[in-house]
Amino acid sequence: MLTGLLELEGIAMASCRVLLISGDMTRLLESTTTDDSGVFRFAVTDATQSRVVVLAKIAHPVLSISYRTIDLAIHGLGPHRISIDSTTELFHSLRGHVVSDEPRPPYVLVHIDPVRLTGIPEPLEKFFRTVDENVIDSWFSQVRVEGESFELRVQNGTYRIDAQYFTKRDSQLDEGSHNYSLRQATVDGEQTIELGSAFGSFTLDIERDRQVEMKLGAIETDD
Repeated sequence: MLTGLLELEGIAMASCRVLLISGDMTRLLESTTTDDSGVFRFAVTDATQSRVVVLAKIAHPVLSISYRTIDLAIHGLGPHRISIDSTTELFHSLRGHVVSDEPRPPYVLVHIDPVRLTGIPEPLEKFFRTVDENVIDSWFSQVRVEGESFELRVQNGTYRIDAQYFTKRDSQLDEGSHNYSLRQATVDGEQTIELGSAFGSFTLDIERDRQVEMKLGAIETDD
């Protein structure tokens, strides 16, 4: 049994997805979730069989992906510790401000998906939203914003971001209620990105602290 421990700032992280990937970074071998003590386990019994990659993902309270290459013949079955420190220069603050057409939705769901991350090999990018061999998450991180602003600590890299409020078809909405999608994003008060279609998204390089204003507009949906 291959075992390990996932920590953030020395605190064990429960309920985080961890993947076991082939040493050539092409195949998902197994996936699991850390337990209440931050421990993960994989059904590997032969410590001499090959080299493997362990990919650990944290979506809250920071956004981070870390990997470790393990030569089982040299390093053994563990426990292997993966420790993440979000206070280093590899992490930055993402501050978001949400505005919308009136009436405002009761909350907004902001989705933040890593596209590429500093220090993570390109072949591992296809596993960022992988759950298991049959399931891909719709998003990496979902932030529910009930006020106007949010702030996250985010690993250095490029992200795809969208925001929306979508609950029902038009025919089921109460009078005066609407669904909303992202229409415009303004980065650091300078660059404005227009979204050409409903349910659009934009990409953002986060290599330093960033501020984003996201404007939502009411949309019509098919019955």
